[in-house]
Amino acid sequence: MRFHVEAGLETPLVLFGFNPQPEPPPHLVAMQSLDPNTAVQELSGIEPTPFQIFLGGEGGSFSVPSEPVVDFDQLVIGYTTAGGQDLSFVLRLTPDGDGDLSTGISDPLFFNPQPEPPPGFVSTGFEFAFDSVSSGGTAVVSVQVLDEGGEPLLLIAESALLPALHPALGRAVLPALLLALGAGALALRARRRGATAS
Repeated sequence: MRFHVEAGLETPLVLFGFNPQPEPPPHLVAMQSLDPNTAVQELSGIEPTPFQIFLGGEGGSFSVPSEPVVDFDQLVIGYTTAGGQDLSFVLRLTPDGDGDLSTGISDPLFFNPQPEPPPGFVSTGFEFAFDSVSSGGTAVVSVQVLDEGGEPLLLIAESALLPALHPALGRAVLPALLLALGAGALALRARRRGATAS
């Protein structure tokens, strides 16, 4: 999910991802929503397996908990914008998460957002498990961005600001899944044409 944070003079682009590891099950159903203050990622049909969450920000830097975090339903990750404004990413998990997040959390995850993020993009991520997730269950992760006073900031879908903020990226943005499906359909069509011609 890609959105902008209305942080006063700055409106940094943010990437928010949540997925099972190593590969999603074939029956996975993914949903996402963005209201004025909360971005939500929901996965149904999941298995009790490790999960990863990643956050990316346009410039600035992330600060992560230095103490072990185990059995958590909420996690706060600090973020300082390129202009020096201190924000907080508040992640809420249902059901609760479980895992020692003090090791490796500050190491970027090598995910591949599309289109390419702007120069100076920074990221952080971690791996964890959910408590009490049965086979075929549902898990939800939401994120809010708070200002220095603890007030939630406005979140804006990237498509609403993309041409104005990033003219070089002002093109149609399709989810990677749709691009993959489109490429597969074209390949199948080409194969059928070849079979017909022969």
